[in-house]
Formats: sequence, structure tokens, C-alpha cells
Amino acid sequence: DETKRVEATVLAHNFRAAALLPFVREVFDDLDGRIDASARIHVSEGLADGTMDGAVELTNGTMEIPALGEEFHDVHARIDIKPWGTVRIQQVRARGLSGRVQAEGNAKLDGFRLVSADGKIHIADRERLPITVQGVPIGEASGDVNIAVKRDIDGKTVDIERDYTASRTV
Repeated sequence: DETKRVEATVLAHNFRAAALLPFVREVFDDLDGRIDASARIHVSEGLADGTMDGAVELTNGTMEIPALGEEFHDVHARIDIKPWGTVRIQQVRARGLSGRVQAEGNAKLDGFRLVSADGKIHIADRERLPITVQGVPIGEASGDVNIAVKRDIDGKTVDIERDYTASRTV
């Protein structure tokens, strides 16, 4: 009922991430690992506004992302959410069948509306990740990608800036 206010608390200790797979099937073919969480969510009447506060951490994760054509293991990520609208994604790391990726990011929210976000992805040259298209390997990639997203005040326009240094071996 959208006319009602919602208060929710999520507490998890060593929760199996595989239980979430039916809800994220469009992104992941496979998902597992352990989740520890302590978070609170408040949504005001009419879904007009809200706040979130807490932390979520995934450890010993595995995931398969068909869009990337890659299976990852030893996945770790921590998300810290502050009630004033700051979301920090840190300590993101994962290993592919070969290679490794690290990432981090931040987002600023106004209620549940994205105001801005930035993120960094790093793949070390000595730990390149394979590039596949429809399951066919076409090379390896390494480098750094920096992305910044900012929504205009009108809320209708999003500016995306990207900067990358990458190498690819075919």
C-alpha cells in the first residue's frame, strides 16, 4: 500500500546469498556467498522520500554475470549506507577463472533519488581478465576505469564522465 509509511530492518549473519538469486536472475546466472547485514530503511507515505542506514558485506562470494561472460569467485564487497544519503561501496574484489578485479565507489542520494555517483575499477596488468563475446574468448583486458555520474537539478538529465587507461591483448 503506497499510502502507508514503511519501516524495515534487515539483520543477517552468515546468510546464504543464493537465496537472493530468484530476485536478481536478470543480472546473475549464479550467485552465492555469505552476507552479513545490519540496515534500516524508512520509506515515507506515497514513496516520496526515505532514508537508509547500515552496512552490508558479502564474503566468500561466487557469481556468474552473463553480460560479461565471466564467472567470479573469492568475491568480497562492503556497502556502508549513511542516513544523510551517502552510500560507499568499498573493498570490492573478485577473481575470474584467470585474472582479478578490484573496485570502489560512492553515491549521493536525495531520499531514493540518485544525485551523483563515482566509481573506480582496477585490473592489474599481471592479472588480466579474459574478454569473451557469447562465450568465445577474444582476448584479455587490464587497466583502470573511472566513472562519474551526476544528475542535473531538474532530475531529467544525467551527465556521465569516464576516464580509462586500458590495454587489451588479442
